[in-house]
Amino acid sequence: MLLVTCVAALGWGAIDLTAQQRGAADPIIGTWKLNLAQSKFPPGMPGVPRSQTEIYREASPGQLEMVLSRVQDDGATIELTLLWPMAGGAVQLLKGTRPPGETLVETRLGPGDWLVTYMMNGEQYGTLRKTISRDGTTMRQTFTGIVAGKPLELTFVVERQ
Repeated sequence: MLLVTCVAALGWGAIDLTAQQRGAADPIIGTWKLNLAQSKFPPGMPGVPRSQTEIYREASPGQLEMVLSRVQDDGATIELTLLWPMAGGAVQLLKGTRPPGETLVETRLGPGDWLVTYMMNGEQYGTLRKTISRDGTTMRQTFTGIVAGKPLELTFVVERQ
């Protein structure tokens, strides 16, 4: 079962390297709620979220934590807590379950711009681009990949709370 956990791209602009070097908080930090009307899922896809909240926070210096809460179309709930280096790197699962053999890597492309690489048994099967709008109010997450041998594209639009 694919549990896509994030959202992608409106463009953030030039990367402010001095802010990154100072360790400035990434604009992803905060609480985000799914705007279902603006999100796009293939017709008939199982597990489409009814609601979803993502909370990003700096868990400790240099570590970013995401808590995901989702209610799916069948009423099932999903709770995940993930942790990765603020500069990007391997994602650790702190709470919840992921498919056996699945690994995720978060790559920070710039402030408010992340790329998640999804792998199964060491082979990449998809990416998720998370990009925050210039005004910081909307994050678009676009998953592109091959799932169960078929191309899949999902767009999650989440709004800052």
